[in-house]
Amino acid sequence: MGRLTIATRTFVSNVDPTPAAPRAAQPFGYAFDGVRFELGRGRLLIDGVDAAAGPLVLNLLAVLCRSPGLLVLRQQLFDALWPRQTVSDDALTKLIGRLRETLGPYGHAVVTLRGRGVRLDASVVEIEAPVDAASLPSQSRLAVPLQDAVNEATVRPLDAQTETPARPAWRLWLAMGALLFVVSLALWMASNDGSRSAFDSDMLLPSDPAATVFSGFAITMEDLDTAQPGTADLLREASNAVDHGDVARGMVLLRVAHDSDPTTPVPGALLAYFQARKLQPVDPGLQAEVATRLGAATTPYVRLLAQLSADVETRGDGGTPTMVAMVAMRPGAWRLQLRIAHQAMGLRRHGPALAALQRIPDHGIPADLIMTALADRAALGDAEAVAEALDRGALTAAPAEYGLALRGRLAWTAGRVEAAIALMDEAAAQAVLSNNVRGELSARISAATFAFYRRQMDADSRLLQAATLIRRNTTLEAQLPEVLAMRAQLALDQGDRQAAESLLESAASLYLSTDFRLWLEVYNARLGLILPAGRFLGDLDRRTLDQLGHASAYQLADAWTAQTAGDLTAARTLLAAARSSGVDDTYLREDAAALEAVINGTHSTCRPDPPYPNLLRFSTCRIEAIPRDAWATGSN
Repeated sequence: MGRLTIATRTFVSNVDPTPAAPRAAQPFGYAFDGVRFELGRGRLLIDGVDAAAGPLVLNLLAVLCRSPGLLVLRQQLFDALWPRQTVSDDALTKLIGRLRETLGPYGHAVVTLRGRGVRLDASVVEIEAPVDAASLPSQSRLAVPLQDAVNEATVRPLDAQTETPARPAWRLWLAMGALLFVVSLALWMASNDGSRSAFDSDMLLPSDPAATVFSGFAITMEDLDTAQPGTADLLREASNAVDHGDVARGMVLLRVAHDSDPTTPVPGALLAYFQARKLQPVDPGLQAEVATRLGAATTPYVRLLAQLSADVETRGDGGTPTMVAMVAMRPGAWRLQLRIAHQAMGLRRHGPALAALQRIPDHGIPADLIMTALADRAALGDAEAVAEALDRGALTAAPAEYGLALRGRLAWTAGRVEAAIALMDEAAAQAVLSNNVRGELSARISAATFAFYRRQMDADSRLLQAATLIRRNTTLEAQLPEVLAMRAQLALDQGDRQAAESLLESAASLYLSTDFRLWLEVYNARLGLILPAGRFLGDLDRRTLDQLGHASAYQLADAWTAQTAGDLTAARTLLAAARSSGVDDTYLREDAAALEAVINGTHSTCRPDPPYPNLLRFSTCRIEAIPRDAWATGSN
């Protein structure tokens, strides 16, 4: 569906389009039937169970709750949910469907009038804040009452959106930042041989934890540069939420901090980064607001942070030079270290990836990130050092599931697939005992993916179990597209093309990053076009993809499409074009090698390890043209 410009979209209706007039004060929340929506806590309860809905779903529900029984026009929903943005009608339709799914047995209350708007057909009552509503920092610490700030962050009024222009000095700082990038990148490239860094990983831990307000980015009180103590408390709460996997709540808290403290650019810069990572649609005005807060006292590190979100969103390198410059200043920014490593892995640059991973400490940071860093190090050839870290006590203080999951990854890297699956199952069971939903999901997806690769009979039931767990915890839904896609291939293996089509269509209906859309487009083409060509690209035009450095991906998808049509000459030509555009430097290299093997009737090696960032690579390594055990000896 083509993109629609919100400013020119008009609607004609004989129904009063004006929602109920805004109240003088926002309520603590709303309730209807078995639904309890606590605005003040950013929490949605369905029959008393936390639904863990994402920010956009909560925003939509809040808009509807403010006008129960009244039709809210689609234009008003666009303005409330995506101010100053160009968003397709399809995006709103999918969001409405996600709200219905989140509400479960009460989803029928969300009534749509085709092409016109949405109505919440329920008796909604306002609920007051309980006396002990203290899950968020104290209101007394904030210049703006926290309750009002949370409500404002969760549901932004339709007429409260104003865009603030950036200061002219911003361009000067960009130029200065660019010079710093060059110097920092040169320093980073000097360590690209993958050898152990000369400094000990303890250097990455803050010398004064009390001065740190957002640990994963090594943000300090000096960076914050504010007289409002409540802002630091909010950032610590947000950091803790992110570290425990609740990114949606962390983003709400960052929005509260940004809106309640007009002096510091840090909360808004962090929020823009998470938005740019596609955890929710980007607010284009937020970056401009952050820019207006940069002043003479702003640290160089924060200036780079303010630039990072724009680089992640618009640069084909995912903002890696900016992150490299930042970790050169703050080696303790371990979340950026991990992101740099994963960006390098995605570009097949395993030496720099290993160097970045080795800088991440094996203690003093969240256990799941320790496990991820150590497992990825093992996959990149550092298994002996990882085993030594385990012997030294890495993850000893963490819940048992993390150590089990790491040993499962080590078994997979060593080619002991059955042992890897058994260890992941044990890790999932331990995570259930620990009430660690994120750890359980990670272990279950790993076990399911390994079973999928080995073509085990229980692979689909494992994937279905993972999908069910994700749907119960919508903050984890970023992993759902891959799970659905792998189930589609299993359905196709069984000759059930209709089920495969339904599963892939479900994946296409989710909010997807550009990378995932491209991966799924290639995946769909490789499976023989279960869905029409271009379904996952949607409104992404090829000129934009070229600018983002993604030409090789759609060229490869075209090559698979030609092969499916039986035009091997065109398939070879398009494959050559994809390789000229650099597809062999991405995690689609296996797809390119597999296509060449299919065209020529030969075999190729495949290495589905490490699995980051694209689990769909496992499906490439399953096709008959490639030996199923080739990854044990395959090259990088």
